[in-house]
Amino acid sequence: MPCRKDPESYAKEARIQAALVGIANGQYPSVNHAARECGVPPSTLHHRLNGRQSRVESHEEQQLLSANEEKEIVRWITHSTATGYPPRHATLRSMAAEIQRRRVRQINDDSIEHVSYPEIGTEWVKCFLTRHPKLKSKVGKSIEAARVTDASPEILTKWLEEYYRVITEYDIEPENTYNMDETGFSIGKIEATRIIINSKIHAAY
Repeated sequence: MPCRKDPESYAKEARIQAALVGIANGQYPSVNHAARECGVPPSTLHHRLNGRQSRVESHEEQQLLSANEEKEIVRWITHSTATGYPPRHATLRSMAAEIQRRRVRQINDDSIEHVSYPEIGTEWVKCFLTRHPKLKSKVGKSIEAARVTDASPEILTKWLEEYYRVITEYDIEPENTYNMDETGFSIGKIEATRIIINSKIHAAY
C-alpha cells in the first residue's frame, strides 16, 4: 500500500503525544492548557484520553510492521546515530524484513501458511521516514582514501602490539577500554552512501 505523503499529519501526531505526556507527568495542569501549549485541538486530546486510537494505530493492520515494531526500529536507529554508525537504507530494509520473518515463523508452521507479507521495497523506507519525522535521510561522509591505503598489515600489527603492551603494563581491564578516535568508521565501506539518522542527535557519521 503506498504511503500517504502528508508529513504534517505525523508532525501533528508528535505534538499530540507531547501533550499527552505532559498531562500524564503533570507538566500541564489541564487539557486545555496542554492543547494551547502544543498547538492541538482540545477535543482531540479529550478523545485520546478516552481511548480513541491515533490515525496511525487505526491503520496499523495495513502497515508491513506494527507500531511497536516500528518503535523498536526507531530506538535502534537512535542508538546507532548516537554511536556514530547509523544504518543505510538497505540495512533498514534488511532489519524490517528480518522482523517480518521472525513474526511469520511464530505464526506459520510446516503444514500451513497462515500469513504472508509482500517484500519490503525502497518505497517502504520513504513511508517509514514520513511516519517518524525526527528520522532523516542524509549522505554520510566517505572515508579518506589515505585511511584505507595506509592501513597495511605491518602498520596494523605494530599498532596492535603496542596496544597489547600498554594494557599489559598498566593491567587495564577490557571494560575500561574506550574508543577515543573519531566515530563513523565502518570497515569495508569507503564510498559515501545515504544513511538514516535521528536528527535530534548531533554526532559524526
